[in-house]
Amino acid sequence: MTKKEYNNRDMQVENRLTRVEESLEEIKTNHLVHLDAKIDKVLWFLLTTAFTLASGLAFIIFKLN
Repeated sequence: MTKKEYNNRDMQVENRLTRVEESLEEIKTNHLVHLDAKIDKVLWFLLTTAFTLASGLAFIIFKLN
């Protein structure tokens, strides 16, 4: 390969890396915040559901005794 071909290849690699960095930055700033909020909602739903089921089961067990 000639020096010109190496330089061209290096520029292509640099451009690709720049696009990847920009995409990752966009994902970090725009999408992760929303995903984090959705995960928090799901975790709170699971926590309250587990507490409700445990409370109902405890009520049934103590009522039977």
